[in-house]
Amino acid sequence: MEATDSGFLPESLPIDVHYNKLLDWLVDRKHCTTGWQSKAYAVREKISQAVQDMPAVQEITQLLRGSYINYYHCLRIVELLKISEADTKNFFGQYSSKRMKDWREVLQLYEKENLFLAESASMLARYVNYEIPATKRQILRCQQIQRECSRKESECTANAVLLRNKFLALCRDLKIEGNDVKSELRGLVDELPSVYETVLERIKGLDECVKYYEEFVLFIAPSASGSTMLAMIKFMRLHGNATVYQWRTGKVPDRVLAPVIQATVEEENTETVWDFYCVQPRDAF
Repeated sequence: MEATDSGFLPESLPIDVHYNKLLDWLVDRKHCTTGWQSKAYAVREKISQAVQDMPAVQEITQLLRGSYINYYHCLRIVELLKISEADTKNFFGQYSSKRMKDWREVLQLYEKENLFLAESASMLARYVNYEIPATKRQILRCQQIQRECSRKESECTANAVLLRNKFLALCRDLKIEGNDVKSELRGLVDELPSVYETVLERIKGLDECVKYYEEFVLFIAPSASGSTMLAMIKFMRLHGNATVYQWRTGKVPDRVLAPVIQATVEEENTETVWDFYCVQPRDAF
């Protein structure tokens, strides 16, 4: 047989066949038979029986883990069995292992009347028409979810920074550092006596204001009683930081027990964790 000008024999020239018509082309050219589906079903049953007894080889286990075992998987399994079943090989090069016999029988059924070609053409059409488009749609959905998650992550990060700034601003207003909010807030109780003294000092300087207020009220409402106006301020100007008992009864108590202010924070089993990149405190205060 003469070769063409390019040096290829006519049998080796490539033929362009549309993937969707490949199976029909194989059947029309008598490479495969029209009843290949029933024969493929018989092969599937043989494979189901063969996988029941397999050696503990990692690669074989990974191959069998797939949802569909095709001809090319069977070829690889036979190659691996030649290694794992090498001790069952006899003098004539034959394997006495039932595993090898089962899988070689599967290959023979696949290669009979080119059944593997028909199955491969059918799988190719199914993958191109259905599996690949479905996978692309799944990829698009996953990419959309990824973009949404990235957007939410950015929003949460921005909100975390905003909340952290608000938290620090509140801490500055309360004059605390914010490292241990509970103990720092309770520690502010120690400053109350000095706050009371400051208030009393400022009240003592309100003589002119109190006098002006009384005169203004009497001018507007002459029937008003001057003794009831600004009673608390007048009492504190005269008696200082007195007791509630003296304020209500007008009598000085014989003895005053000053409260002991304790701002010590007991150790707790739970601890507040301030994580401004994942705002989930373990224990709200």
